[in-house]
Amino acid sequence: MEEIKRFFLIGIGGAIVDYGTRWVLLSLGVLPSLSRAGSYIAGSTFAYILNSKFTFNGNRSRREIIRASIVYSLCFTLAVIVDWACRSTYTGAYYLQISWVVSQGVATVVNFLLQKLWVFK
Repeated sequence: MEEIKRFFLIGIGGAIVDYGTRWVLLSLGVLPSLSRAGSYIAGSTFAYILNSKFTFNGNRSRREIIRASIVYSLCFTLAVIVDWACRSTYTGAYYLQISWVVSQGVATVVNFLLQKLWVFK
């Protein structure tokens, strides 16, 4: 339970970095899918560094870093695709915010499970 709590708190910080980066990129005229990609990289890098130290007590070995890179690549792809799918199917009010929340939720759940069961086992 303590592990989930730390992951959640660090995740909030990562989400703030992610969301803030997305809005900065959008305000600079970056396309929504590219801004989602850039924001995911920024937020995930922040979260990985803190989670590897405080949540999963990782040793940052070569094997661990390779596994984490695979997980983050998968979650990156999921986040961008889910964001795009949400924006494509829902164009109402707050569509950019809703697409970010849904894509962030999907990527976060998959990320936690894969880190817990594979990267830091």
